[in-house]
Amino acid sequence: SSGKKRIIDDAADGGQSDSSTDENALQFCSAVQPARHLAHLSQALQRLGQSWPDGESILSAGEDWPDAYRYTPMSPAHALGCVVVFWDEKRGSPVFQVYHSMLFGLPNAVTSFNRWSKLAEALVRRLLFCLFSMYFDDSTFQDWASSGPSGQRQIGELMRLLGSPWALDKSQPCASHGNFLGLQHDCSQAHRGVVTFWPMQRLVDKVRD
Repeated sequence: SSGKKRIIDDAADGGQSDSSTDENALQFCSAVQPARHLAHLSQALQRLGQSWPDGESILSAGEDWPDAYRYTPMSPAHALGCVVVFWDEKRGSPVFQVYHSMLFGLPNAVTSFNRWSKLAEALVRRLLFCLFSMYFDDSTFQDWASSGPSGQRQIGELMRLLGSPWALDKSQPCASHGNFLGLQHDCSQAHRGVVTFWPMQRLVDKVRD
């Protein structure tokens, strides 16, 4: 839908998919995760017997990893399971190339990649105490207006230290509204217990077309 095009090194065609399985069950958040974050925040305030801070509002932000599959840490020994074969016209013979990143179409790659994003999610929550979730390489983050921008910078620094910095051109700075997984959301009425969602216009146009 975004017009993105890339060469696919299909692990199904290469036979790697037939010889690899992973029994791990994947769990993902949804596009309404920003509202779930704020629901947990509201419940925590109630448990502590505290009310919404006077004059405080909520900001939302989003980040994305660039070329996610290509940047995911991988054991060099495992790269032997990611060999791509292609025909070289000049040599007139097949060429075997070892990839030091995960192949598209490889069942284990999906689980392995999400282990990395789940670890990043857990580190942000436990070390920085932020309302933060990831869906594959996309992230959403909500915080008080007074601390949101600094929180976003700290998350970015942590990702840089982990070796997976955010894509600068895809960064969504802190604002009262944001976008996550194709849904726009507005947090300006979060103090009243309301977060509004609506689909991105390009998705509406695509369905109409």
